[in-house]
Amino acid sequence: MASRQQGLRDGVPQAGIDPAGVEPPAAAFLRVRGVTKRFGALLANDDVSFDVAAGEVVALLGENGAGKSTAMSVLCGLYRPDSGAVELDGVPLELGSPRAAARAGIGMVHQQFKLVEALTAFENLSLALDTGRFLQPREASAELTALMAELGFDLDLSRPVHDMPLSSRQQLEILRVLAVGARLLILDEPTSVLSPLETEQLFAIVRRIAASGRSVIFISHKIAEIQRVADRLVVMRGGRVVFDGAGAGRSADEIAGLIVGARSHRNEARPVAATGPVRLSLRGVGVRGDNGRPLVEDVSFDVAAGELVALVGVAGNGQIELMDMIGGLRRPGSGTVDAPRLGHRRGFAFIPAQHLGTALAPGLPLEDNALLGHQRRPPSAGG
Repeated sequence: MASRQQGLRDGVPQAGIDPAGVEPPAAAFLRVRGVTKRFGALLANDDVSFDVAAGEVVALLGENGAGKSTAMSVLCGLYRPDSGAVELDGVPLELGSPRAAARAGIGMVHQQFKLVEALTAFENLSLALDTGRFLQPREASAELTALMAELGFDLDLSRPVHDMPLSSRQQLEILRVLAVGARLLILDEPTSVLSPLETEQLFAIVRRIAASGRSVIFISHKIAEIQRVADRLVVMRGGRVVFDGAGAGRSADEIAGLIVGARSHRNEARPVAATGPVRLSLRGVGVRGDNGRPLVEDVSFDVAAGELVALVGVAGNGQIELMDMIGGLRRPGSGTVDAPRLGHRRGFAFIPAQHLGTALAPGLPLEDNALLGHQRRPPSAGG
């Protein structure tokens, strides 16, 4: 296992397992055996089995709908499978109980963070630790301080969550899960909200977690990231595990082939559309944050028809607030925004960074969510 961790620290998937085989890791910490889960006529998981060793980073791959989320929900106790078993350190896990999963040492950081944004980072940690005194200001415990040092986190625990950049919120989620004793950390699409620099920082965090002897299941669709961070690949397709083996030496095309099967997975060249008339124009735009502090000042640019424009910058420099302003969630503090030929929000769509709760209403059915923003227009509004 030492050689496996060394390979991870070097940023290279660990060799040593026959790349063509499905040999399980030695001394498995987690064993999943024959997990099957149906939702009515839908067979979401079909006899799913795989192992994870202590100190190992396993990439869980598959297209949307492959069954990855269902399998992880079983591990976390959110779903009770129709059949199958899960063991941690040789001890059977009580399935269908989130409390039992957490006590056994399974923790998950979801794509949509589960933090109370109105509270500080420290208060969120206190809620997780269940001290019952989270509203009383006090210093972090020596154990919590040591864990932050081990992970390389430099978080201001007195800062409200709503004022933290997304990368810091993710670190807080990881800290919260590990602080309650997680030995298996599940990361669900963890780089989807991160910049390239922040992604590199996350990789370093994952390596440190694995080097401590904890295990990581890393769910991602980004093959280049998987090639760098994972010891082993578990690939799901159609609710089944279709590959379980080392990823070392496998090309991106090979991994893509494992994910999609016999279908062609090559990226075909696409013609670049010619640019046309200006569709969006910003002139001297300024935006303030929730605390009134200027985050964007004197921004000017145009977006033309047929053009793809990337807004790039280090997290926390106002990109999210600028997009919220363009999308109508904030008012500009200065400057003008003009959308020629689009009319008032017609022909304009916006997916905010925090789409759950901002763009979506989790308590409403899909049909009602699809109507949001159009409910006052024909034909939704009738007549």
